[in-house]
Amino acid sequence: MKYFDPSGHSWPHFDVKKILQAQSSASLQAQQAFERSICDSGSETLALVGPLFSPNSRPACSSPILAQKLDFPLPYPTIFVDGGTKFEKVLAPISKLSVGDGDSYPAALDINLEANKDFTDLSFALCLIPKSIKQLLLLGFIGGRRDHELAVLGEIHQFLKHHEDKTQVIFDQIYLGFSPGSYTIELNGLFSILVLESTQLKMTGKCQFPLTDFTLMTPLSGLGISNHGEGMVNLTCHGPFFLIFGQGRVDDAASS
Repeated sequence: MKYFDPSGHSWPHFDVKKILQAQSSASLQAQQAFERSICDSGSETLALVGPLFSPNSRPACSSPILAQKLDFPLPYPTIFVDGGTKFEKVLAPISKLSVGDGDSYPAALDINLEANKDFTDLSFALCLIPKSIKQLLLLGFIGGRRDHELAVLGEIHQFLKHHEDKTQVIFDQIYLGFSPGSYTIELNGLFSILVLESTQLKMTGKCQFPLTDFTLMTPLSGLGISNHGEGMVNLTCHGPFFLIFGQGRVDDAASS
């Protein structure tokens, strides 16, 4: 199975192989079994579940991609990241692996990381994702501490930047991240496009403010803010980009 090769790249800045080699035989067996399960299932979707996951949440925006309902048991291989492990029984995925330093989950995990480290549990989990995965469901990582949320965006940006094929990340059914490439997406209503690294973007189709020629997008620029979609929009970007919609997530209980 092909994984990200850090040689020649600045991401990740830590040695994944060295950390895995320090794990117990039981941990390595769990990781290898998870790898085989991904290969055997043929799934191109993988879920990452964090401590902020809420099984009672649903999307409140008009994006057809985000409006997809999560089915339980979760029909995808799933990595539970630290405190997200408490949702194992609720989600009951087809296969699973748990990873973390234990600061938000008191019991043993499949792969145990040091508490004092210079990387996040999520960044390590991202390094375990094979190249065959084309869609990530990121559940339970948005909406907590702002510094953590910004770090999540940064790690996903790096993941998308170094993933060779077109890849899509769905953040808590709130917004979307895309690797470099061309995409045609149905967009209805308010949306914004943001990047974390200067890149060129072209946008045509059913939107209020198209970019008919490749245009420089700078990090967190207001250029892509507050557009309005009315159907199919064509997006081509030379770097990773994020789509953020006018509405976020609501709880079923609050909307009933």
